[in-house]
Amino acid sequence: MTPDQGPLTQEVTAGFLPQAPIDRRRILGGLAAVGAGLWLPGYVVEARQTEAETQQNYPPKFGEPLQVDPEIAEMANNAFEEFYPQWIDTWVVEGDSSEEKRVIFTPEDGSTNSEVQAIGMEFAAHVEDWELFDGLAVYMKTHTNSVGLMSHHLAANGSPIDTSSVVDADLGIFQALAMESKKRGNYTDEAREYAENILEHDVDQNTFLFKGGNDWGGPKDGFVNPSYNITGAYLLAHDMFGEKEWLKVKSAQEWLYDRIIEEQSETGLLPNWSAPDGTRVDYDLMKRIFYNRSMSEEEFTARLYAMSHEAGRIFQRVGTGAMWYGSEHDKKTLAKGAEFFATHDPDEISGYTDIQTGEALVNWPESLVLANAAVALTASGDVQAQRRYLEASMSIYDPSSPYVTNQAEPLKSWALLSGKMAA
Repeated sequence: MTPDQGPLTQEVTAGFLPQAPIDRRRILGGLAAVGAGLWLPGYVVEARQTEAETQQNYPPKFGEPLQVDPEIAEMANNAFEEFYPQWIDTWVVEGDSSEEKRVIFTPEDGSTNSEVQAIGMEFAAHVEDWELFDGLAVYMKTHTNSVGLMSHHLAANGSPIDTSSVVDADLGIFQALAMESKKRGNYTDEAREYAENILEHDVDQNTFLFKGGNDWGGPKDGFVNPSYNITGAYLLAHDMFGEKEWLKVKSAQEWLYDRIIEEQSETGLLPNWSAPDGTRVDYDLMKRIFYNRSMSEEEFTARLYAMSHEAGRIFQRVGTGAMWYGSEHDKKTLAKGAEFFATHDPDEISGYTDIQTGEALVNWPESLVLANAAVALTASGDVQAQRRYLEASMSIYDPSSPYVTNQAEPLKSWALLSGKMAA
């Protein structure tokens, strides 16, 4: 694995050095748990958060779902319909058998990962391409790990490269299964089981904060990823199956976002990674786990603390909670982002943005971030600004360029804004 794959979402960065492989599981596998923390040579991480702290605002509050302007919805739907077929044709291939379909993750080796497989399943359910959905779902089910969640990284021949799960992929897979269940009804049992496995293995049981996956990240390891919070997915799990602990997960994530804004952000933007208490994630800890010598320390710092391809997805992901369920906190999160984006032109926004100053760290326009900004601007009612960001995200989009998850995320933002991808 590399710092841009799995835990540090795959990305290609203009002007940045290519990354040499790092086996995160080999590194983490050598750590030994001690008390409430995780031991690294010369470093101890204390897990200080408690359920009482993260549940201060339980239960979460809901109101009217956020509505998208009809003109914006039509533009977004047209964008999805224009680019989706090319994305599918470029990245979806046969799996281990003729009955299976999988989504390519890296074109160099033809490997697959759970994030792109989830996205393919979501799109197939959205457009009701059930033959494609079934093929993707069969491949997913035959490549789950020991706790029933999809292995994160798989070679082209289907052999596992990394059997850990990743939370956002798991939530995406559940969401796709649930969408199919509500439309066609063939995967209800699978959706229920997958939701149960996420709640048991991807959620820290002391705080209800998300971990990184079933066997890494979270409060005990000293770091969390704010972008893994796909609120519409787990509110859909609560809606379908009535498990009230999902509302505790929602409250915990709201607490985390509030803490991050208080401790780290002057702009309303959130960072790629955070400490579980909302403060800046410890540099030395993350360097011991993720650092690659081919990166400069400046580049590595940006990947930790800036908004780039990890945090660049947050507004689309909490947008599902705001637009599908009327989550008041999700609407507030969108509004904070909208305040920032409305005061900047799209060409000022970079794929790497300092969350304190709002300054671009790299002169690099990125469709993922611009489409994400268009979702945030729904909360402002500023249709002109939203149109500018939507047009900008479309003008630089290339569904066939490498690093497929980043090219899929604008499609997800457009599908959400269209109003046709709904719980």
